[in-house]
Amino acid sequence: MNTVVIVGAGNIGSRHLQAFINSTLSIQLYVVDPSDAALQAASLLWTTSGGDGHTTIKPVFVDSFNALPDHLDVVIIATNSKIRKEVYESIALGRTIKHVVFEKFLFQCLSDYTSVAEQLKQNNSTGWVNCPRRMYPAYSLVKEKLKYELSFDCRVIGSNWGLGCNSIHFLDLFSYLSGKSDFFTSSALLDSTIQLSKRDGYIEFTGTVVGKDIDNNVFAFSSVQKDQVPITITLLTPNYIIKIEEKGSNSSIHIISTDSKESEVITFAMPYQSQLSHLFVESLLQTNKCALSTYTESSNLHISLLNAFIERLQTTTQDTITSCPIT
Repeated sequence: MNTVVIVGAGNIGSRHLQAFINSTLSIQLYVVDPSDAALQAASLLWTTSGGDGHTTIKPVFVDSFNALPDHLDVVIIATNSKIRKEVYESIALGRTIKHVVFEKFLFQCLSDYTSVAEQLKQNNSTGWVNCPRRMYPAYSLVKEKLKYELSFDCRVIGSNWGLGCNSIHFLDLFSYLSGKSDFFTSSALLDSTIQLSKRDGYIEFTGTVVGKDIDNNVFAFSSVQKDQVPITITLLTPNYIIKIEEKGSNSSIHIISTDSKESEVITFAMPYQSQLSHLFVESLLQTNKCALSTYTESSNLHISLLNAFIERLQTTTQDTITSCPIT
């Protein structure tokens, strides 16, 4: 039987757990968290979501890695960024793990990216990062529309949407659509005032992070402090203007041809994490591949953003900074 582990029973970890109610595979599923309260809440969520009636998955809730077997097929690390590297090192110690799925924002310290990459290689494990827009059917349609476009720019703007924490989602989407994963970024347009995050111990940024890839495709992600500016994604290509409004179940993609001025509208509902996690796990178990970005691809994206955020912190604080507390 395949063995899957979810590390972290908080908000996102619970959503990963909830997704397995939809799985038809036989899976030995473990949920690990040092907090008894978090484990109890996750167990209750499984029950109230209909999990008790599942015939092939019976989750085991444990507070220590000591309760896990020596061979694991898939591990999902759904902790905060501050402890994620240490959590991976701990669960990998003395075990074989085929696939590791990391949550974003990967790590706060630049040196951690190389360190974890080396450990994954030494452990013969494949790493993945959960930026799930690559799994949205609507964005697959956009990618198909853009496959013959030689260049395009990407703009994202909205009110206080968590630029530090969430810009990786949009850069991953840009990378998915363009097929590029190497970007140069700049902190020049980030606001000098550093914001406190809603999460204790973390910070946030406003302003704009800009960048480009090796073919001079440009992106600009802006989080403004004005109220009620909806998040809008705009893609500009030689042949199309594509405007995407992510509004949960009422999301839409407007595609306008620059030549004919003809337009097309695609409406879609943004999938919840609880509708996705079992899909990438099943794919990994059955094919050793999935739709998520690989650790190597995503590391490049994370590092390009992290460099910009650290640069802004250094400019603002006039201190030597080697890490950035975002999650």
